Amino acid sequence: MSAWHRHSAVYHMPNAFKDSQRFMRHFLTRSLNTLKKERIGIVCATDNIATGVLQAVKQFTDLKIGKDIGITGFDGIYLDRVSHPHITTVRQPILEMGAACGQMILDKITQAPTPTRYLFEPTLSLTPSRQALIENNYLH
Repeated sequence: MSAWHRHSAVYHMPNAFKDSQRFMRHFLTRSLNTLKKERIGIVCATDNIATGVLQAVKQFTDLKIGKDIGITGFDGIYLDRVSHPHITTVRQPILEMGAACGQMILDKITQAPTPTRYLFEPTLSLTPSRQALIENNYLH
């Protein structure tokens, strides 16, 4: 953010829909005039937090999600697909991670050698509208 001379801030909160919704409602009431002057992006540690933020923005402002404000989650636990509008998320390969954990347990039981490190590649899961903008070369 500093490379683009933009303000950034980090806020810590529990991984709970209601807590993030309550925090965002409070944040919006203090900052709405500033927010309406420029586009902002909110990067959330989880999709659960992102959906709470999304609901607060929808309920307490007239900001257009995806235009005035962007919200991104992290984990890909399918909340990104059931929220309205959809949120962009960084999806973790949950099934592969679970399979690796299961294999590690079996290896411990059988005393088989097991890798000490696994690397799981996340993927960016864009909202359908954001994906269309990229495919039509509107965003890079």
